Amino acid sequence: MGKKKDVDQTTQTEIRTLLYQMGQSKGRASLQTGKQLKEWSAQWTGMVGTVNTFLTGWRMKDWGREFGTLLSWGVGRVSSLTMGAHEVIIDRKANASGRWGSERATAIGRGRNQDQKPTDEGVMNSMMGKMTNLGIAAKLVTLFMVFGIVPMAAVGYLASSATGEIETAAGLRVQAMAATIANKIDRNLFERYGDPQSFGLNKIVGERYHWYSKENNAIAQTMNQYVATYGIYYLTILVDPVGDVMAVNSKDAKGNPIDTTILYAKKYADAPWFKALQAKEFTTKQPFSAAGNDK
Repeated sequence: MGKKKDVDQTTQTEIRTLLYQMGQSKGRASLQTGKQLKEWSAQWTGMVGTVNTFLTGWRMKDWGREFGTLLSWGVGRVSSLTMGAHEVIIDRKANASGRWGSERATAIGRGRNQDQKPTDEGVMNSMMGKMTNLGIAAKLVTLFMVFGIVPMAAVGYLASSATGEIETAAGLRVQAMAATIANKIDRNLFERYGDPQSFGLNKIVGERYHWYSKENNAIAQTMNQYVATYGIYYLTILVDPVGDVMAVNSKDAKGNPIDTTILYAKKYADAPWFKALQAKEFTTKQPFSAAGNDK
């Protein structure tokens, strides 16, 4: 009997030690989980900082920057409180695991029947115990999801609103730029519209003995002066009412000679622009022209 009692005590001690070690191992595993969650918390804080930078960098409204600052503070505060609570729970779970191992070993040593069928209440208590013991990670994950999805949805909404505003602003800038360019083109064309009229008032044009002359054409020399003065014309042609060439400039805007003698043999009677002039079909409206210049 003495030996049996010693064996039971030895077995009880070994079981108690084993279960206590299991409890410590479980506590260390929980501590490792806590470290991982701490790293996740740091990553979340970094992500929120990035969101805050995004909100500020895109020059959104003041409430966007305030939302980013409040979000950073809220997540940092929740992370600190959660990690503090988790460390306390880890310590309590480690101690509880050790006590549970000792109590379990004592129960085995006292000869309790561990093979008996568990009752419904026991099963429920066991399930609740497992949920309580294993629920910290799930609770933290749920907490992070809540504090992650809601801000992400808010940021998505703000980004969507900002995108619409940016597109509208960009469209207005492009519209203003297009209107400015169109206005410059209209002014340029209007000035060019007056150039042929002013040239037609030159008395040299009415001197018939200069018409159709390929060499020493006084009208062509006057054209050369116009080309050099305006600087935007490369070729000017004077055509009579039947489409024959009367004069062509012989120099460009820089005064360099150009060979235009071949143009005196051309006939423009069948040219579309010449037919439109003969029929007095003048252009009175152009698409995309600026308001006020479309008539």
